[in-house]
Amino acid sequence: MIKSVKIWLAIVLLPMPLYLSMFLLGLIGLAGYWGYYIPFWSLGEPFFKYSSDTGWYYPTLYGHILAAVAYSIIFWCGYYLLKKVWRK
Repeated sequence: MIKSVKIWLAIVLLPMPLYLSMFLLGLIGLAGYWGYYIPFWSLGEPFFKYSSDTGWYYPTLYGHILAAVAYSIIFWCGYYLLKKVWRK
């Protein structure tokens, strides 16, 4: 269980190193940061703010929270489903 919690924390906290990689790696880091939020871009405002300068969406605080909650639900549902399947 401790290993799964560590994996979950890594998934939820992934935007922090991805955000820092934007400044260190340039476009590669930016692609990674945007890649984390791509499944949620279609929700638009108030979760993501459109930047006319770049033509991309940037996550707001609500977008960060939405992504963390969604990825947490996906991870834990998958974890318990796989745990139940492997137990039988």
